[in-house]
Amino acid sequence: MAAAGIISFTIRPLQWPQIQRAYVLAQAAMPNLTLEQFEQECTATLNPELREEKEDKEKQDFPGPRQDRNGSTSWRYADSGLARCNFIVATDINDHIRGLCYTRIEEHLTAGRLFDVPIFIVVSLLQEQEIAAKLFDVMRKRALHAQCNYLRVWALRPENWSLLDNDEFRHRWDHGTIFPL
Repeated sequence: MAAAGIISFTIRPLQWPQIQRAYVLAQAAMPNLTLEQFEQECTATLNPELREEKEDKEKQDFPGPRQDRNGSTSWRYADSGLARCNFIVATDINDHIRGLCYTRIEEHLTAGRLFDVPIFIVVSLLQEQEIAAKLFDVMRKRALHAQCNYLRVWALRPENWSLLDNDEFRHRWDHGTIFPL
């Protein structure tokens, strides 16, 4: 049982029933993000078959280095076969979402293997710092497990979701705070 004033929370991957609730937090980071765009990305991330279909479509839409999944610079898959994109949520005991992270692994031109966190949002009246610290710790552990050289938490918020797929925008080195691992 949690002490008075302290609310218990859990950090885990986003689940299907949480998508619309997580959208509210994601939209805080990207005001132009539509529910449809967010649901499409969540669906592709949560459903491996749809993720592979989306990757195949991206191969057709974007010629060049994205054509070979195993050797590409695409951030959808890690060399280990693990999903490269992921939504992580911090939820309280009532399953209210108190934090949202969107993560990916990519080969950055300057940093090498980079654990990238374009969205890192915490909303809690009582435990904002505690939840943020725990979310960051989870991100750091995942980055180390994925053998990344750096972890980057973005401060610069893109106007729309499509900029997250823009190589030139992603490879800029001024998006936020860089943590060597």
